[in-house]
Amino acid sequence: MKQLPLTVSVIIPNRNGVDLLKLHLPQVMKACAGCEVIVVDDASSDQSVEFVREKFPGITVLQLPRHSGFSSAVNRGVTAANGEIAVLLNTDTVPASGFLAPLLTHFQDDAVFAVGCLDRSHENGHVVTRGRGIAVWEKGFYLHRRGNPESRESAWVSGGSGVFKTAVWRMLGGMDEIYAPFYWEDVDLS
Repeated sequence: MKQLPLTVSVIIPNRNGVDLLKLHLPQVMKACAGCEVIVVDDASSDQSVEFVREKFPGITVLQLPRHSGFSSAVNRGVTAANGEIAVLLNTDTVPASGFLAPLLTHFQDDAVFAVGCLDRSHENGHVVTRGRGIAVWEKGFYLHRRGNPESRESAWVSGGSGVFKTAVWRMLGGMDEIYAPFYWEDVDLS
C-alpha cells in the first residue's frame, strides 16, 4: 500500500481552445492548487499559448510544432510530468472543489492504474451524469454503452477526465497515437 500524499501533475491538451481556457482555467487552478499544471498546445492558431503564459505564468506550456492530435498531446504532457499521478482534463472540464482527494485514495492500492471521474453536463435543462461505461463483445465488435453512474466499475477511464499512475502509463507506452485525431485511445489504454 502506497502512502498519501502523492505528487500530482495535471495535463490539459489544447487545440484552439483559448475561449475555454479563459472560462475554465481559473477554476482548474483553484481545484488543483499545489499541483503541477501542464498545458500541451497542439499547434493552435488562436491566442491560447499567449493567454496561458500571460495570465498563468506558473503553468508549464508545451507547444507541439504541428497538429498531432489528442493522444500525441496527452503523451507529451505525461512524458514531461513530474507527478506520480497524472490527471487528464480537457479544456471544457471544470473539476469540483476537492475532487482530487477521493480519487487519490484509490492509489493506495498498488494494483490500481487508473481512476475515472463522473462527468456531469447540462443538456436540455437536465443534468446528465456519465463516466461509467460498460462494454460487451457482440458479433466481433466491442460495443460500449452507458453504465450505472453509481457503480464503482467502468470498462475504461476517460482521457478527458481521468487519473492515471504516471509510471505505469509510461511503462505501457501511453496512448496509442494511431487513434488520431481522437477517440478510443483511452479505451485502448485502459
